[in-house]
Amino acid sequence: MSTELRHRTYLYASINDEFPRPREKRLLVVRLKSVPIYCRTSIVALPDACDERIDSIGPNEFDHQFAGYFTLKGCRIHRSLRQLVMDS
Repeated sequence: MSTELRHRTYLYASINDEFPRPREKRLLVVRLKSVPIYCRTSIVALPDACDERIDSIGPNEFDHQFAGYFTLKGCRIHRSLRQLVMDS
């Protein structure tokens, strides 16, 4: 069993917005023998000032805006719990 946390930053253009807004999307995937068995997505809005450097935003920079397993720390906890289950 493996856990993967992916992150992507992009500019989102809504019909109601005059300009595209920066967003960060995280995807949590749990795989069993390389077959995805669980997948969740979380998206947060980033400050407008981030649009100039959208391609250089690291996963640690806005980690605090995500909840639970979508944080880097939460994903590590999930991995360690998974290891405990597999060891028992």
